[in-house]
Amino acid sequence: MDEQQQEEQASESRFDPPLWMQRRMFALRVIDFGCGEGSLASVLVGEREEDPITHIIGVDVSTECLEMAADHCQPQDYDLDDGLRLNQLGIDFFNGSVAVADQRLVGKEALACMEVVEHLDADVLDQFWSVVLGAYKPKVVIVSTPNAEFNIYFPQLNYGTKDSTFRHWDHRCSKAAQEYGYSVMFSGVGRLPNSDPAVGHCSQIAVLQDLNPSSPPRLGPVQDSPYELISHIDYPVYNELHTEEENLAFLHNKIACLRPRPDEDLDRDPYMSYGLTIHDPSTEPKSPHPSSPQPPDNTVLLSSIWIIPQIRQRCKTRQGMYELMEKSPLVQLDLGQGWVTYNKDDAYWIEWDRQYDEDARIRNESYYQDQYQGSDDDMYD
Repeated sequence: MDEQQQEEQASESRFDPPLWMQRRMFALRVIDFGCGEGSLASVLVGEREEDPITHIIGVDVSTECLEMAADHCQPQDYDLDDGLRLNQLGIDFFNGSVAVADQRLVGKEALACMEVVEHLDADVLDQFWSVVLGAYKPKVVIVSTPNAEFNIYFPQLNYGTKDSTFRHWDHRCSKAAQEYGYSVMFSGVGRLPNSDPAVGHCSQIAVLQDLNPSSPPRLGPVQDSPYELISHIDYPVYNELHTEEENLAFLHNKIACLRPRPDEDLDRDPYMSYGLTIHDPSTEPKSPHPSSPQPPDNTVLLSSIWIIPQIRQRCKTRQGMYELMEKSPLVQLDLGQGWVTYNKDDAYWIEWDRQYDEDARIRNESYYQDQYQGSDDDMYD
């Protein structure tokens, strides 16, 4: 087996429905039906630049699971500091049944139901599609469940016998989609190594899309608030305001930090190295077949700038960053190459380097004075 085949097999054997759904959940408001301990909700919390999710609603019959889900979705230290979000995010966890429709969930853009329907009793399953597609009527529905054919690897599931409790799911799904005006596409994730490709993926996924999203939902019996709210979470949002001049100054400073800088000053002054070995690319052996040409030494990659959290907070979007760069007198934006260029001899960069070296010298002198002073004091203790 060659390296490429090994990578493909390793990729196929990964089983990550939450990540699969996150990549396809282009919606602002998402319902996680049967959310359990929050395996999907905790993934959806991650902020993305395009179409950010602003509201996550988790529903489950287990209060204990809902409490764990809320704990898994709490803001972390990073979310409270440099990682403050650009867009609002609220999360609600409700205790309730998928067989009952709650008015507060009507009209959301997306609904996900991960590895849940196979656990539903027959009477609840009969109500599932009428609640999801009829009452809630989201634009997109993503449902995952164990693939019945894959169950030949799990004898306890009685695949192919009259005792199999979850047969012909794809036919039921297609029938429900047709009844409520949805298209349906089947996919899947997860394969066991050396399994028969004919049995498909471990988890079967159905993606249903509303063919007429402007039509009203078939409400049926919808109660105002049958679900019990267990937890509500609001993520803090970055809301500082800056002038364009301040943002340009901040951008220039970050680009100055990212620029390739000569090591001569560091080599002359051992204090400047902080005891670290200075990396000098010129001493590395040259590859006879370089994978790609090296960018000029007066460039900084756009990806290196955009990854800085404060840049994203100030510019909001990549396009916002590009527009700010186009107003800069110090850098030239090159979207085709994916970098900005600058004039190394410009007085701004020369003065920035001088001030940086001076500040570093002062910090190091202070550090070593404290170190040596501490050593002298220890001698007389």
